[in-house]
Amino acid sequence: MAVLVACISIIVPVRTLEERYPGGVNRYEVDCPNQTFCRDEYLTRIGFMGPADVEWFVDSITANSALTLLDEGVFADIAVVDSTFGPTAPCPWLEFGVCDDGQSGCWLRGTDRGDLAVPAF
Repeated sequence: MAVLVACISIIVPVRTLEERYPGGVNRYEVDCPNQTFCRDEYLTRIGFMGPADVEWFVDSITANSALTLLDEGVFADIAVVDSTFGPTAPCPWLEFGVCDDGQSGCWLRGTDRGDLAVPAF
């Protein structure tokens, strides 16, 4: 399964949140500052309209957890993904592309793209 990528999305693996974010995925969803959270079996996604909001949220979650954005210029625990261009830095654990319905999505490398998970508005 894949998660939606619209505007600018923050992608974090479910397993990473369970291991390194206080309260795991459930708390991360509660901490989402808007209604854009969605997830599949492997990945979570939260969307933002602009870079300033992305920076604020990434600063917030890295300050309050053991999550790391970059390690030597490569996305570590968190990926920032543009809906047109894909990941904004190299990301060895993530695939990006257009899904069957024409929307941009991400999926965990090595898994099938499958259906697209979208926020429940």
